[in-house]
Amino acid sequence: MTIIKKISLSCFIASLSFALQAKTPAIPENWKTECVGYFQISLPGEVEVGVVRTNPDPSKGNHNLQHKGNQFFADSIYFGSSIRISSMRKERSFSRIKNEKPKEIEQRRQMAVTLSPFQTMEYKSDENLITYFSQGKSWVSASAFIYQADRIYYFRTSENELPPAEAETEVKFIRSNFLQNFRPRALYEVPQEKGFCMPYGFVKDGTPQSRSMGTIMRLKDHPDIRILFRDQSASFMKSYSGEENPTVEKELRAFWERPDWDGLKYQTLGFRKFPSVQMGGYTGQSTFVEITRRTRSSKDQCSWDDKYFSKAEKKEAGCLPQTKDYGYIAYVKGDPDAKEDTPNLLLYVMQDSQNAPDGKPTIGKDELRKMADTIAASIKRR
Repeated sequence: MTIIKKISLSCFIASLSFALQAKTPAIPENWKTECVGYFQISLPGEVEVGVVRTNPDPSKGNHNLQHKGNQFFADSIYFGSSIRISSMRKERSFSRIKNEKPKEIEQRRQMAVTLSPFQTMEYKSDENLITYFSQGKSWVSASAFIYQADRIYYFRTSENELPPAEAETEVKFIRSNFLQNFRPRALYEVPQEKGFCMPYGFVKDGTPQSRSMGTIMRLKDHPDIRILFRDQSASFMKSYSGEENPTVEKELRAFWERPDWDGLKYQTLGFRKFPSVQMGGYTGQSTFVEITRRTRSSKDQCSWDDKYFSKAEKKEAGCLPQTKDYGYIAYVKGDPDAKEDTPNLLLYVMQDSQNAPDGKPTIGKDELRKMADTIAASIKRR
C-alpha cells in the first residue's frame, strides 16, 4: 500500500470515528425527566426510585427497592450533611417519632451525668417538625425530622473541628438554612429554580454545595434494567481502583474487575473499548460489556466450574444455563482544584435477567446500548 493510500485510509477512519462520536441521540418525546443533585436526566418510562448509600461503588450500595427495614431511603450527602427520605408513610409513623424522641433525649440526659459524652441537648417539636441539638466534648450535631407530602425527611449535620461555640453556631445555621429552603417535590417534577434535587425533595440554593447524590431507578416496564446516576463533588476521592489519582479508563476497568462482582466474567464490546462520552457538558469515557452470570439453581454444584462438575453432569442435574446480560457505564472525573464546580458524574445502565418476571431479558443488546447512549446524552446541568 502506498503512503498516500495509507494516509487516505487513516483520514477516513479518523473521520468515521469522529462522526460516530459526534452523533448525539435524540431524546424521545415520551421519555420522563427527573432531577438528581444539580442535574437532570431523561428516562425511558416509569421508574421505581431508591437512593444508594455513600459507597465508592454504588452498584454495591443498599437502596430501598426491596422496602426492607425502616423503609427509609439511604443517606445522601448535601452541604456536608446527611439526608434521608422515607417511603410513603402515614402520619402515625411521624407521631411515633414525636412520642419516642423525648424519652430518648431524657435517657441521654441521665446518662450524661456519669457515662455519656453528651453535655448539652435541646429538643423542640411542633405539628410537622422535630428539631434537636446535641453537644459533646469535641463535637456538636443538629438534626431535624420533617413530615410533609406523606413522607418523613431526616436531616443531620455535625461539626468536630471548630471550637464549641463556633461549631454550635455553624451547625444551627446549616440546619436553619436547610429548613428554610427545603420543600417536597413529586417524582418527575423538575424545579425551575436553582438548587439540589433528592428523591421527592428539593433544596433551593444558588451555588453548588459539597454533595454525593446517587439515585438508582428500576424501569417498571423492564424490571431487569436498573439505571443509576450519581452527582458527586470532585472532593470525594474514593475510587474503584483504590489508586490515589487513577485515570477514567482505570476506574472503568476496576469497576468490572473487582473480586466481589456479581458476574462470572465480562467481555468489553465495541470497536473502541472506552469511547468518549458527553454528560452534563463534561467529557468522560464509557464502556459497554457482555456479562456472563453464574447459573441460578437450588443445587450448589450448578455454580461449580466445569472441571469440577461437567456440562453433562450439570445438564443431568437440571442446572439452568448461564445468563448473558449487558451493562453500560459512563464516568466523568471531576477536578477538585478547579475554581468552578466540576463534579464526578457516574451513569450505569445494568441488566440482571433474574429480576425479570420469567428470568429472561426483556430487551436485547442493541436496544440496551441505544437506551444507555440516549440516557447519557440527556444528562445536563439544571
